[in-house]
Amino acid sequence: MFFSILFTPFIGLSLIPSTFGAVYKGFNYGAGIDFLTSFRTAQTLVGTSAFNSARLYTMIENGTVNSPTSAIPAAIATNTSLLLGLYCSAGQRAFENETIALTAAITVYGQRFVDLIAGVSVGSEDLYRSSPIGIQNDSPPGDTVANLTSYIKQTRNVLQTTNNGIASSVPIGHVDTWQIWQSYPNISALISAIDFMGVDAYPYWQKNDTNTPDNGRALFDQAYQATLAAAGNVPVWITETGWPTSGGAFGDAVPNPANAQRFCPQSSQQLIQFAMSTQYNSIQAPYDFIRKKSIAHIEHANIHTTLTPYIHNTRVLELACGSGFYTYDFLAWGATSVLAVDISPVMISQARDGGGSSPVGTTPASVLRDEGARKAVDFLLADCSRPEAYPGGPFDIVFGAWLLNYAPDRKSLVDMFRNVALNLKDGGRFVSITVPPAEVPVAAMEAENRIRPPPEGSGGLYYWHNHDVEDGVYFHVKGHSPVGDVDFDCYWLRQSVYEAAAREAGLKGELRWGKTEVPERWLRGEGEGGASLKELESYGEVTNYGVLVIEK
Repeated sequence: MFFSILFTPFIGLSLIPSTFGAVYKGFNYGAGIDFLTSFRTAQTLVGTSAFNSARLYTMIENGTVNSPTSAIPAAIATNTSLLLGLYCSAGQRAFENETIALTAAITVYGQRFVDLIAGVSVGSEDLYRSSPIGIQNDSPPGDTVANLTSYIKQTRNVLQTTNNGIASSVPIGHVDTWQIWQSYPNISALISAIDFMGVDAYPYWQKNDTNTPDNGRALFDQAYQATLAAAGNVPVWITETGWPTSGGAFGDAVPNPANAQRFCPQSSQQLIQFAMSTQYNSIQAPYDFIRKKSIAHIEHANIHTTLTPYIHNTRVLELACGSGFYTYDFLAWGATSVLAVDISPVMISQARDGGGSSPVGTTPASVLRDEGARKAVDFLLADCSRPEAYPGGPFDIVFGAWLLNYAPDRKSLVDMFRNVALNLKDGGRFVSITVPPAEVPVAAMEAENRIRPPPEGSGGLYYWHNHDVEDGVYFHVKGHSPVGDVDFDCYWLRQSVYEAAAREAGLKGELRWGKTEVPERWLRGEGEGGASLKELESYGEVTNYGVLVIEK
């Protein structure tokens, strides 16, 4: 069974209420198995956070013509989300049986089922199987772009018309290999018909490259970036990856349990983190809207105050720059240059254009218009969670807003801090906004929800506890806006874990924590963002974020 991350940043104006921007972690399941036992096993794997999603390849129960799969009641019983699959490469009549099973499932199981659907994949690797390399490898029959496009249209009609259209907003896509998305003839016609693009990427099969398990992440990154380039504005979902435990060698790749263990733990955790980091690709508009609330203005003011003693005539590295909330402000505050890094190409594009610059509106227009200032800012697409020396380094200041909270454990946090240390001058400072410092994160989260309860929460965002992890908690953030909802997941690790990880990574100088400080003008009713006095005063009792400052 191959590991799969169902990376699902839904389209920005989607009306799906509970899964917009969510990250699904799960496995791919064939037909004819005990789904209930399999789902429960996946949710209780030792040493992991819950794998509570499943990808299916057919809607039809094994041994029947068109009865719905027994995976559905098992998913309902275990609260397992589903990426449904409809098999496509057996002709129109066979596909009609898939849609009959889908129709019956929506009719019989209703909203309980629909609420668990992450999406519907119409076909899987059908184009690969019909490609020259697929034929050369003796693959089973595949299908054509024209047929797949027709099947997608038929599937959309089922979702829109069955049971009063309760599944009409479920996204529809197709899954294929990254090479197919990059260069298959007339692939643009298929891409224009789908809501998401599922990519299967197995470094094991790349025999013309250095396809060792240790090089697997680099090969996967290349495959993902190629798929992203082909996708345009269509979200990309990572649907399959893994490493076999038996069989013959392929290039430098040797299938055995030891190599699978070397590839899968490092790749699965990195890909989960990667998927979480790129959640913002499609929630840019609602996220930027929420970042205009009072607490965002206050955060911005707090960071200005924190940086003022250090920033004059400095070169700044900004990690996780997003759509440019701070990027050009560093110049206005006294920096001479900025290198802004983010893993999301959508955010990088927005920041580069200046359209997302300082949503709170504090960057002087003269800075944004000045050609010299624009030349002083460079952008780089990279994964900030991995240690990498960036061009132009080391820097006087490294800044990271809402980056560290994506580290799922101490080891990952050490890697983030090592990236900081690698790019920071001796005597330079790292400044970060992250979750508040707390030794009992779940208690801090509960205090936040008590004093600023949903749905308004803290500037439109509120939290709930998914489950505990070894070094803290895994939690969900939700918010509503007129331009869409925001949903994403992250981690709240213990204060002691943060501090120990920073020291292990080589940041040995003074370390101090700041908290939310509401400037007086907001308390006098003169601040931007529209927060009530009650909300503003509550930040003095329960902080909304921590400001971490460490000297190297």
